[in-house]
Amino acid sequence: MKGLSSDGFSRLRYHGFTSLNMGCNSAKYVKVVEDTKSDRVIRSALLIQKWYRRYMARLEARRRCTWEIFQSIEYAGEQDQLKLYNFFNDMLQQMEPDKCGQPKILRALSVSKRPVSMDSLTLEAEDANIYRLSNPDAITVEPMYSGPHITFPMTYSQLQSLIQAIKSKKRLHVKYLLELLLETREELKKLGNINQATTSISHKITVCGDLHGKLNDLFMIFHKNGLPSVDNPYIFNGDFVDRGSNSVEIVIILFASFLLYPNEMYINRGNHEDHIMNIRYGFVKEINRKYPAHATMVLRLFEDVFSWLPIATLIDRKLLVVHGGISDTTSLSDIAKIDRHKVRTRV
Repeated sequence: MKGLSSDGFSRLRYHGFTSLNMGCNSAKYVKVVEDTKSDRVIRSALLIQKWYRRYMARLEARRRCTWEIFQSIEYAGEQDQLKLYNFFNDMLQQMEPDKCGQPKILRALSVSKRPVSMDSLTLEAEDANIYRLSNPDAITVEPMYSGPHITFPMTYSQLQSLIQAIKSKKRLHVKYLLELLLETREELKKLGNINQATTSISHKITVCGDLHGKLNDLFMIFHKNGLPSVDNPYIFNGDFVDRGSNSVEIVIILFASFLLYPNEMYINRGNHEDHIMNIRYGFVKEINRKYPAHATMVLRLFEDVFSWLPIATLIDRKLLVVHGGISDTTSLSDIAKIDRHKVRTRV
């Protein structure tokens, strides 16, 4: 190997020569070749790791940008609604109030023509009026009706049959819908502004966010997590109507589950459980489409039931679940003092 240059040595090493008859220098040469291979493996691993981190960083940046775009689109309409509210609120302050001290136009916007806030005598009168105008006994179920039938008190088998019927695209008769809403209203009236949830029995609780009329999302939740029960409590944190095409079916299932498990099914009010929001974002249109002959009656009752939904749920006296959050200056006692059923809309 006389005259073997360093370049020649490199070429031999590159072509995989790991053994040369060079006496005592051969062992040293093999060690150098082995070390060089290890270095190449390490450099390759570092290069792959670097590439992978860049790839994951690009994915994360893309995810964040996508989320920002989604949020800006998702809440753009509501931000516009808030600006309109501020504008019209200033304008309403200049209008002549009615005998309840509220601008007359606010009552005109309500299906029930109810004032925005009321005293106890007005509430008692309205209770009687609600039952008179939403009396399910005045409606008969047609002999050809093939949808689900429900009776009260609710049973677990009824809940399962109701869910299966809804999965089969069968619509609940308006008579049963009104009965369900009236029963739910009576139970909601017994609750305070803040639900008190506990995990002492179940050791867990599932909190669900906005469903917005997406029935498949609700079915997926129940498929993966099971139906509500004593051992499987849920909190649905508002906004289960509007935007999607199956808001009515979602409300039916949630309210039926609440009647069956009032201590394990907690339902908070969101900003879309509001009549003015329902006019703009589709729930009113859905009611008119699905129950055209009794739409006014159903909407009136929905508007009232939504006003009785609790505002928040407190889990084990430690975790507060409330739609949209609260300010750092708002206490639980402030929330508890709100006359939630007297506030029909603030938009």
